[in-house]
Amino acid sequence: MAAWHRSRRADVGLRAAGLLFGWIGYAAIARLIAMHVAPREAGLPTLAIAAVGFMAASAGSAMAALGRHLFDEVEVSARWRGRADPSVSIAAARKVGIDAIHATSGVASHGQGQWSAASAVVRPSYAGSVS
Repeated sequence: MAAWHRSRRADVGLRAAGLLFGWIGYAAIARLIAMHVAPREAGLPTLAIAAVGFMAASAGSAMAALGRHLFDEVEVSARWRGRADPSVSIAAARKVGIDAIHATSGVASHGQGQWSAASAVVRPSYAGSVS
């Protein structure tokens, strides 16, 4: 896929579109203020105008400020990256009959209502069979 957003032309276009969205947001919010609607009497049209104003102003400010840098890739800290639980292997869990959902959550049923949990959550032990 071509990186169309890396060109100078795209940068100017994104910033111009941001200014246009900013103007639309301003017009919607100005219209909302001119309606003089009491807070408890706001209906669907009033809420729709408020939503359009908020979304247009938010998108417009981001596009106008960032331009082509809106699509820059950033490195996410290891703390916030998704990762599998290293203490549980799905392949090993399938050997003992644990489904993939319980294998990734760290909860396992050992038959006869016996449960074990890899986390701090403790499951009760029931006398009946749990499937």
